[in-house]
Amino acid sequence: MSSYSPLNTFGYVASQHLMPYDSRQTRLIAVLDEIIAAAGQVPSAELEHQIEDLLGNVLGQTASENVHMFTIDYLAYEDHKLDHFRICTTIAGIRCKAARALCIADDLQTLRKLLSLHIDKHDQMLEQYLISGVQPYQCQQYQELFR
Repeated sequence: MSSYSPLNTFGYVASQHLMPYDSRQTRLIAVLDEIIAAAGQVPSAELEHQIEDLLGNVLGQTASENVHMFTIDYLAYEDHKLDHFRICTTIAGIRCKAARALCIADDLQTLRKLLSLHIDKHDQMLEQYLISGVQPYQCQQYQELFR
C-alpha cells in the first residue's frame, strides 16, 4: 500500500455510488475500502499504520461534529455521539488485532457497515436538521433508526 493518503486530498471520490456523501465521508469510506482490499493481500500487521491513520482522521471528524452538535443544542446529540464512540472503539480494536497479526478481514467488513450506517442515518439526520430545522425526533428517519 502506498504512502498516498486520500484522506488528506481534497475532492477525492472513491466511486459513483458514494456521491451522496460529503467529501470527508467519501474519503473515509474510500480509505477503509483500500484497507479492506489490502487485508486480502498483506499480513494484517502491515496495515496497522493505515488503520491508525484512519482512526486519527475519524477521531478528528468526530470531535468536530460533536462540538458542532453540542453548540447548536442538537436533540440527537447523545445518540450521535454514542455511535461515534462505537465506531472509534471498533477501529481501535481492529488496530490492536492488526498489531498482533490477527485476522481482521471480518472486523473490517463490520466496521464498514457501522460507518455506512452511521453516515446514512445519523449524519443524514443532522444534515436534514441543519437544512430544514426539523428535529430528528420528529422525522421518520430517526424513528426507523431506533425500531
